Amino acid sequence: MNDSIKCPKCGSDQLSTDKKGFSGKKAVAGTVLTGGIGLLAGTIGSNKVIITCLKCGNQFRPGEDMVAKNKKDLQRSELNAKIAKNPVFKVVLKVVFGLLAFMILLIIILSIFDHSDNKTVLPTTSISDSVKSELDKYYIIEKEDIDRPTQRNLSVFIADTSKIKQINTFLISKYNKDKSNYMSISYFDKKGIAKIYEDKIMSNKTSDVDAEKLYKHLVANYDFNPSNSYEKLQFMHHKK
Repeated sequence: MNDSIKCPKCGSDQLSTDKKGFSGKKAVAGTVLTGGIGLLAGTIGSNKVIITCLKCGNQFRPGEDMVAKNKKDLQRSELNAKIAKNPVFKVVLKVVFGLLAFMILLIIILSIFDHSDNKTVLPTTSISDSVKSELDKYYIIEKEDIDRPTQRNLSVFIADTSKIKQINTFLISKYNKDKSNYMSISYFDKKGIAKIYEDKIMSNKTSDVDAEKLYKHLVANYDFNPSNSYEKLQFMHHKK
């Protein structure tokens, strides 16, 4: 292997060295530097030595030249090859990949269980026309927001809270059958509350006492989020 010092940028061996304390620069030509490494030997190891390429002007320090870098890369490659062939390294590598695979599988399983915990399975069976007609007696939609393209919000007065599940299934099939939109349904057991509930609760003029009185008439709430299929019918005070 050629041991001449070469510029790491252009590969030229037309170099000059400069070190504080010397009386000027020493211009060194290719083969002279090959056999003249001794010229630099007394200065290598000192951070004051600068080597300048006479061809491209690049400056570098001893040990940063092309030959030295190639030697280091070769040594690093040989060391990596030895490590890769080492049976202990192979065992460690298998263990590491095994642990990673186990962690990924564990995360997937936990996410599935977490998702299933947040989801309440609701009845999706179709409702006959006669049942629909019967259910109409027990509820009144007092406030609705179904005009927005991705949301369906209903506030409902319900005369018989034992019918909430059936009415809820009917309203889903009517307003969000394909379940492509966000949907919220609030059920109240007193007429007129559904119309004013949201505005009153959000108003700074409503006292905590009055807000609590309004809340007592909110008997159930249904939410559906299409982005994660979260679906839940929650009874606020007692389950009917």
